[in-house]
Amino acid sequence: MNLSALSALPAGVAEAQTLIQNLDTCFMLGFARLGQDQKDALVALGRTFTGTPLAGLLDAAVDAVTSGQVTAEPLLHLAVARASLNGASHDALRAQALDAVGRADAETPATSTSAHDDALKPALDGVRQWLLELALAGLLNLDNDALSPFLATLETIQGEPRLARLAALLTGILDEWMGSLPVASMEVVPTRRWVDLWCRAMLLTVDQRAAAEESTVSGKLTPFAVEPQHHDHLVQLVVWSVLEPAGAPAQVVRVVVSAWKVDAVAGDEAWHVFGHRKSDLLDAVGEGHGLMVTDMTLTSTGALRWTGTAKTAGAIDPFRTAALHLGDAALPTVAPQDRHPVQLALPVLLQDVKVADGEGGLCVQSGDATLPLALDRVSPLSGLDPKTLGKADALIGLLRFDGGRWSVQPLLGSTGGKKATLLGPALKGVAKGRSATLSTLQERAGKLLRKKS
Repeated sequence: MNLSALSALPAGVAEAQTLIQNLDTCFMLGFARLGQDQKDALVALGRTFTGTPLAGLLDAAVDAVTSGQVTAEPLLHLAVARASLNGASHDALRAQALDAVGRADAETPATSTSAHDDALKPALDGVRQWLLELALAGLLNLDNDALSPFLATLETIQGEPRLARLAALLTGILDEWMGSLPVASMEVVPTRRWVDLWCRAMLLTVDQRAAAEESTVSGKLTPFAVEPQHHDHLVQLVVWSVLEPAGAPAQVVRVVVSAWKVDAVAGDEAWHVFGHRKSDLLDAVGEGHGLMVTDMTLTSTGALRWTGTAKTAGAIDPFRTAALHLGDAALPTVAPQDRHPVQLALPVLLQDVKVADGEGGLCVQSGDATLPLALDRVSPLSGLDPKTLGKADALIGLLRFDGGRWSVQPLLGSTGGKKATLLGPALKGVAKGRSATLSTLQERAGKLLRKKS
């Protein structure tokens, strides 16, 4: 492993990010008020795609926008161009990271294309129209009058399971935007993030969408780390695991468990919202044992869907699992349409490390390399605060790229050598019992339903 090789960017990444930065300025100022500098930047973006399959569509989009004929379609094509630049950056950075850890990359995952049901079209059209209005006015000019009317459309989308991904994204970004008002009072406006989210939402409204191909698998599943993710209205656990299918090589997979919540359910109470979702998996995570799984669905990107059955397979040691498999087991990939530098998440085992303050914050030293810890990605539910991480002599984490540099997102720490103590949620964070807040909310909801009936 040669993590010091991550100190410089691969060729072309900086140039691609400059093009994105110039395009983002247009989204922030608003496409109804572009100046000559922004129009020149759009023309330069179009030239970059000369000779590619996107060239014709992008040229037409640039012509429409620079002449003031701004509709949802040209903005969608600008979002596609931006996603293409991020996708190319993702691929170059992933190749760099895999080379640094001594791994070969997997083949591009197989995907198939399907269409949204016609019944979803009105809701998707409503999202596109809202996004168009925001982009015309500019994300720097967000206000309550532009955001609040979308709540009714959002409620409809939240009730449609087929649009769960779009609903989760829109719920989070609407919360963030409304909580940021007035934008003019913000010390730092997260331009890249806001335009990322706008573009991702627009792309998720496209009628034709690609999906990873699927197969049915059975075998031994060994969880080795848990990554909590959440915003005020949704919480999910990404359970990083090793799958050893019958008669096939081991591979690293991700199992996602998610649930909606209200903002009143916060802190450790968020562990209680999952109910019976994948209860056999959560029991295994909470009790620290593996599973024998049968007839689960595995996607070509390494996502395992809980469609079969599972039974207990004995106690596990997450660091031993990582040591045995992270060096050679096939790793999850990202579907082409989802590729973006911030989606990079390469699981690594770092042993004999030192965690200490460094330039810009807490860092981990591994061999000759020193990388910052991506603490902004670490949920309070993980239990991995700076004081706890400072005790670690080994880490299971994810190599991440954000803000123009590589970092390590810690998932699980260990201290004490052979008689190791696990640091963080380990595999025991899923609480038993009940949440007082959740119980109160359920009781009130029950009373309201009884009154209505």
